[in-house]
Amino acid sequence: MVTDAMLLDARILFNQLSLQHYLQSELFSRGWCSIVGMLVVIHYSWWKLLDKSRIMEILLFGSLLYHGCCSQYIRKIPHFGNNKTAVQ
Repeated sequence: MVTDAMLLDARILFNQLSLQHYLQSELFSRGWCSIVGMLVVIHYSWWKLLDKSRIMEILLFGSLLYHGCCSQYIRKIPHFGNNKTAVQ
């Protein structure tokens, strides 16, 4: 029979193995470095092309667009939505 202690040991072992795999195989790999590099280039380009006199309006518009597009999905997450969506 599986006990709570056995489940806890299995969960701890899985977390340790997962972290070990990430640190040895994924972190600082070629793909990881290319993603970080692309993010840096995109953010640097955005900052250089940004009309800094209108930064508040641009950021507000972007946050309103994000909220409008993503609010329907956020409501379906049990901790963020109301209790009715968590039960369904």
